[in-house]
Amino acid sequence: MTFWIRINPQGCVEGSVYASYLDEDSTQGAHAEFVPERPTRLYEAAHGWRHERVDRAEWKRRAEPCLTGDCQHNRAAA
Repeated sequence: MTFWIRINPQGCVEGSVYASYLDEDSTQGAHAEFVPERPTRLYEAAHGWRHERVDRAEWKRRAEPCLTGDCQHNRAAA
């Protein structure tokens, strides 16, 4: 099982979707799934937003802490 994760410019994962859910299995397809508006996608891409395909173990390590609010990014902001 693999996932696409949405990563903000600070490195915090802000979203996740099963890779099998996407019609287009690519970085562009994942970005379009999270952000349907093309102008917004272009802006985000230029400002450091990323989308990566990860396996379950990587998802647990990187995405789960961010999505549950227990990541280093949230601790640094507090």
